[in-house]
Amino acid sequence: MIYGMLFLGLVLVVLTARETWQFLTRKTVLSHQFEAEKSEYSGSESVDEIKQQLELLTGLVEENGRALSLLTKKIDRMIQEVGKSKSFATVLEDAQTTNLYEAVYKAYDEGKDVTEIARELQRGKGEIELILSLRRQ
Repeated sequence: MIYGMLFLGLVLVVLTARETWQFLTRKTVLSHQFEAEKSEYSGSESVDEIKQQLELLTGLVEENGRALSLLTKKIDRMIQEVGKSKSFATVLEDAQTTNLYEAVYKAYDEGKDVTEIARELQRGKGEIELILSLRRQ
């Protein structure tokens, strides 16, 4: 669960960074266009409009930068929490145990007996019986 959230956060960071990069490159193009039109139309209303657009875009870039910074800090905190709580091996082992329980429950619900389930999952009959008894509680 935590790794899923971590992966989602990383995807969001990558997407935000990509959008910010594209936005910055568009801002550079607009800046060059602004300079060209400024020399061409000095004193006209279109220069004022371009200035307003440039200011708006600059504000959006700054806002995206702050959002990206916050996401990065949040992901760093999540990574630290995961590192403190459990090792990756422990998390992986827990996930495998959960999958084993689900497989045992599913096979039992399909009408298979304990011996057949133990043979399919390559586990002992006692372990399968224990898992099933835990479910009944």
